[in-house]
Parts: sequence; C-alpha cells; structure tokens
Amino acid sequence: MKLARAGLGAVVLFLSAAFAASAQDVGSIAALQRLAEIGRSGTWRAAALGDGVAVGDSMRTDAQGRVRLVFADNSVVLLSGGSEIVIDENIYRPADGSVTSMFEVLKGKMRAIVSDYYQTSGTFQIKTANSVSGVRGTDFIVVHGTDANGTAISEVVGISGRVVVRGVAHPDAPVSVESRQLTQIAAGQPPSAPVALSEERFRYYLEGLEFVGGEGPESLILNQPTLLDNTVPEPDRAAAERPSEQRLDLDVVPSEPGELEPDGSGVAGQPAEAVEAGDLGIRF
Repeated sequence: MKLARAGLGAVVLFLSAAFAASAQDVGSIAALQRLAEIGRSGTWRAAALGDGVAVGDSMRTDAQGRVRLVFADNSVVLLSGGSEIVIDENIYRPADGSVTSMFEVLKGKMRAIVSDYYQTSGTFQIKTANSVSGVRGTDFIVVHGTDANGTAISEVVGISGRVVVRGVAHPDAPVSVESRQLTQIAAGQPPSAPVALSEERFRYYLEGLEFVGGEGPESLILNQPTLLDNTVPEPDRAAAERPSEQRLDLDVVPSEPGELEPDGSGVAGQPAEAVEAGDLGIRF
C-alpha cells in the first residue's frame, strides 16, 4: 500500500510538472479569492497565487471566485464569479513593436485594464460568441451570458477611454462605447446604440471586479493607478498551498439575487434603452 501511494504521488508530481512546462507563461495570477481553475491542453487544476498562464490557457472561477491576472505588457484582467475566459493570443515584443492580446469570454464577466503600450500601436481585443471589442489603452468590461430563452447576449461597458464594438454577424456596423456607456449585442445582431448608465447601474457592472489584493507580483501594475482604489474588505485569500482537489461545478450557481442562474440565464430581453429603469443586464 505504501508503495502504491508513493507511486501515485510521483504520478501527480509528474503531471503537475508537465502542466507547468508545457507552455511559456505570458502572465500570472496576482490576486485570488475563493476558488479558480486553470485549464491547459484539456486538463484543469486548481489555481494559486503566482501561477503562470500561457497562450491557449483557460481560466474559470466558481460562483464566489475572483481572479486578477497581470500580463507582461502591464495589462490587467479581472474575472468575477462564475466566469470563464480563454487567452487566445498574447505577444509582447516592444523592441520591434509587436504587442498583441486577444481574449475570449465564454461566460460571465471580465474587466480589462489595458496597458499604455496599446495607445499608439498593437491590438487588444476581447471577443464573445456575439461580439469583438477592440481598444487602445483603456478600461472596460465585457459580459456574456444567455437570456431566459437561451439566446446568447453580450454587453460591453466603458469605464475610461473608448471601445469600438462590432457584432460578429455585422462587423461593418461598429459602435463606440465611452465612459459609463453600455452597448448590448444579441446573437446575430449588431451592437445596440450606446446608452448612458446611471451611477447605480454602473456600480452594478463593477461589482465583483473591484478587488486588487496585496499578495503576488505587483511590479507590473505600478502604472495602473485606477487599480489602487479598488479593494474588497478582508477578502478570503488563497492559501500558500494549492487548494485541495475540490473541483469547480460551474453549472451549479446559487440562485441568489444578482447571480447567474444554473443554466447561465438571467439576461433581460429588454433593449439597451431600458437600462435606466434598472431591469437590464446579465445577472450575477
């Protein structure tokens, strides 16, 4: 029995080493609350502070999880609970002007604080099944989920700067989203005309994306002052050890107010113009 356990331990260590060595890191986990997992080559494992992420990796959080990723180009990505993204591309070679990032939001809510490198060159995009959002240096939120009928809905909210949003089915009809504005993109449709958000609704979209945390590598965000005021009181930080082998069940999300339903539903069917009434948006 002891030999069998020793052999199993060796296998686990070998698989962990193979996971870590299979790709070159382009960023790392700078803050972590509750549970999150990193997916690579079809394998998922629990995430921990300081873990590296590579092109092709996926990141997902449980219903109460939050993650902040910091990339070599100084861009910062934050995920709220019940979210999943893929790092499709990340190239950072400032010496020859090659700076490119592309992410895909499969579900949930992601905030991107885009590095100053993209103000003059390079490409930074976030896509969903319905939309592609391209920016220079700016700060914005992308949300993706489904409504009660199972229709895929995406939303883009500007925090600072300007975001150009295109519908996947209508790439020739872009809209520009500026600070505290929202556009909604239904499946097969172009983006709706941007509308202004009230303070209450704007804070609603920021919910779950505001913490920073003090652990982990911080040197890459010194030029991002917008992060400094975004904290959560005494969050539950990940322990130094990796969490136990508890798996995330992203299909089971509490049906509390402000949470996605188990099937990912919750997007109101109302047009973007209804936003000031307080009944629009993907529920978290």
